[in-house]
Amino acid sequence: MSKNKKLVISLLVIVVLMAIVPLFMLKNAEFGGSDDAGSEVVSEI
Repeated sequence: MSKNKKLVISLLVIVVLMAIVPLFMLKNAEFGGSDDAGSEVVSEI
């Protein structure tokens, strides 16, 4: 395998782990997006 191919594969693995690990580490956490925060601010007005 070439050096670039190893680098790309390892970076892809890191990105996938960064996306998946928080979901399993914080099982009961709420992942609210900007829509939730925006609707709360609008309802205050």
